[in-house]
Amino acid sequence: GIMSIKIPAYPLETLAWDSYSSDFWFELGGLLSALFLIAFLLKRYIFVPLSKINNGLSAVSEGKFDYLVEELPGEMGAVSRSFNQMGKRLNLITVSRNELDKEINERKQFETELRESKERLQTITTAAKDAIIMIDNESIITFWNDASEVIFGYLKEDAVGKSLASLI
Repeated sequence: GIMSIKIPAYPLETLAWDSYSSDFWFELGGLLSALFLIAFLLKRYIFVPLSKINNGLSAVSEGKFDYLVEELPGEMGAVSRSFNQMGKRLNLITVSRNELDKEINERKQFETELRESKERLQTITTAAKDAIIMIDNESIITFWNDASEVIFGYLKEDAVGKSLASLI
């Protein structure tokens, strides 16, 4: 047959509740400790490094390409190194671009001054009543003004490119 043991229910309920109650507080303490550890690790390895990288991005967006993010721990270290390399390259490009802009502006200024100088020379040589003749190192005429045409009797088109000795 079947054997049955009769145990009073009250002591069994008390025993089960005491066992459950002590396990509950122990497990709750373990769960809270685990959650605290996870929060600490998230803050240290995710949130704080992301905040530092975000500060770097803000600085770069304001044109501060020399901003460096401090070396970060773990996986974020690779991100911080890449960010710093990107910043250094952007800084070099910006410096190069600024130098190029400066050279372009200087060249434009020089071209303006050269054009103005040519215009002044043209005005002077056109208005002059004296012959103005320019020659190169081989005595070939490179410039012949209007007064030269009147004084020597040769048109500019006939004189420029000829030897000075052959015309005078």
